[in-house]
Amino acid sequence: MKFFLALVGTLLLGGVVRAQSTVSLNVAGNVSIALAGINATISTLNNTLLAADKIVLASYNNWANASIKNLTGLLNRFVNYSTLSLDSINNSITNLQQQLTYSPPFMLPSTDFSILNLFTTVYDTAAKTADTLSAAALNLTSYATCANSVSLTCLRKYGANLTAAPILMSRFNDCLSVENTRLAQIGLNMSIAINTSTAAAQNLFSLISLCNVPTAAALNSTNPYTTPSINCLTTFLSQIGTSNSVSYITMAVDSTRSYQTQVVNFRATRCAQLVQYDIQDTITRVNTAFSKCLSTGS
Repeated sequence: MKFFLALVGTLLLGGVVRAQSTVSLNVAGNVSIALAGINATISTLNNTLLAADKIVLASYNNWANASIKNLTGLLNRFVNYSTLSLDSINNSITNLQQQLTYSPPFMLPSTDFSILNLFTTVYDTAAKTADTLSAAALNLTSYATCANSVSLTCLRKYGANLTAAPILMSRFNDCLSVENTRLAQIGLNMSIAINTSTAAAQNLFSLISLCNVPTAAALNSTNPYTTPSINCLTTFLSQIGTSNSVSYITMAVDSTRSYQTQVVNFRATRCAQLVQYDIQDTITRVNTAFSKCLSTGS
């Protein structure tokens, strides 16, 4: 009889241990796979941003080189007109050449603070939720004992809920992965903004045709201001450099990027927050149901 009771006790203990191990391992697996998935998605998104950088830089280099070419053409055309000031054009050419040597004057998609902060926020939110989930698993397994056969039934029943919908840590990954296409589009939109600026610059350069260009002798005379077109040419040449300045395209491109990345940040951050609340609420309900089960057996 003692042997039989000992055998029953051993079997009960083994069942408890297996149930505890199953719950703990399943929860740990849920957390581990989810966090690894988030890191993998962040890596994918970073690659998307780097690809977007290349598109933006290609458009920017095209804009800068086209502007330098047009400005140099004007400089060469009017270099012999001593009464015309070409300082703004010279300064613009020098500025553009320097910018092409260094990093662009605007923020690239891969360095956008809104997106970099987003990645950290979503991962941290998931990690905090994982801690809550692990604590819930520890709480349930700690109540399972051989002395209370009901506890084993309750553990098997409600422990399984900790790895079933809606308590799926992979939901955090969904908040990020859905933004991949949108992040790629931001690079395209920035490129479009630059290309639009390039086209606008071309239109500005074509305005020189509005001015009647006198001969060099007429403009270099002792009294050039008797020539009607001097005001037209002076105004155009002084403003054309400013109109195609680096600051103009920086403002256009940065505003295009900033607005869209902030929208992505808000959307994904809110998604992660709602997932966190939903999972935490469900964990609370599981804990409540488990406690009730220990008392009622169901």
